[in-house]
Amino acid sequence: MSCDPNYVDASWSFYRYKPSIAAPVFFVILFTSTTALHLLQMTKTKTWYLIPFSIGGLCEIVGYIGRAINANENAGCWTLGPYVIQTLLLLIAPAFMAASIYMILGRIILLTDGEIHAMLKRRWLTKTFVFGDVLSLFLQAAGGSLLGGADEHNSLMKTGEHVIIAGLFVQLFFFGMFIVVAGLFHRRMLLAPTATSHNPLFRWQKYLVTLYIVSVLIWIRSVFRVIEYLQGNAGSIMRHEAYVFIFDATLMFLVMAWMNWFHPSEIGLLLRHEEPISNGHLKRHLHGFRGFENRAALSALEKHLRGLSLVNLLEENVFRCTTASNVGIAYILLHHLPGSRKISKPIN
Repeated sequence: MSCDPNYVDASWSFYRYKPSIAAPVFFVILFTSTTALHLLQMTKTKTWYLIPFSIGGLCEIVGYIGRAINANENAGCWTLGPYVIQTLLLLIAPAFMAASIYMILGRIILLTDGEIHAMLKRRWLTKTFVFGDVLSLFLQAAGGSLLGGADEHNSLMKTGEHVIIAGLFVQLFFFGMFIVVAGLFHRRMLLAPTATSHNPLFRWQKYLVTLYIVSVLIWIRSVFRVIEYLQGNAGSIMRHEAYVFIFDATLMFLVMAWMNWFHPSEIGLLLRHEEPISNGHLKRHLHGFRGFENRAALSALEKHLRGLSLVNLLEENVFRCTTASNVGIAYILLHHLPGSRKISKPIN
């Protein structure tokens, strides 16, 4: 560790201000809370495609711990290790989260039987975007590692910044394409919905809106990081600590908190023919004709069934698309709705 009392105007510096210790500690607490909840929701519902998302949360936690360690040191005498940790992990955290976001869209397409409306076949959609995500992650990680030696070898500074910028542009491109693909799929589904998409238990539009929101937040954060590295180590963003906490820490926390509240584990449960959930917490399963806890879903299903004859229901594959317990519910509703034809047993 070497000290540079002129860190504000030096040719290159870890920080060009005295870092706050309160701010990173505050965000360590926030990210620990939301990540712990994500891990709980993920394990309770066995939605393992959210593992990368939780890894992103862990990166945020460790990254801000590294920043807090530097903030606790004398100004201008910062150690390299914590700086590299916070630079590297805070850069790559969104890339991990993006991997889960891409996989969620693939599962929405599968759930709604809507592959006909997707720009890319489902098996290629996830692979394409995850490839771009891995490429972005690799470039940002490599660039961040190069910056770790920039205080001793100044030529590495520009190289590291250029590699990071390339990685961020890759991330922006694939995220932009993802939003277009998701939006086009959404529009086509509204214009020509599949039979499965009518199932009131499949709240696919809510989760598409969730993907739009978190994707835009990460996209804005990536634009901020591009501007930061385009300005260079002596740029205005590097001279004002508040920017990092407003356009990175806050936005990434909102991404994680939003996904806590609108947790997509419901999609995985429905694909496994299990009962829907609320915010990642399992409800008591319905078995056969017992239990009517899911009143909102039942009400929506009843409204949908009232306008349909049994023949229409069969044509719309309502029975095929619902879980076993909901087939029983549909049978009861059909059996008792005015004007419906009586049937002797549920249709399997």
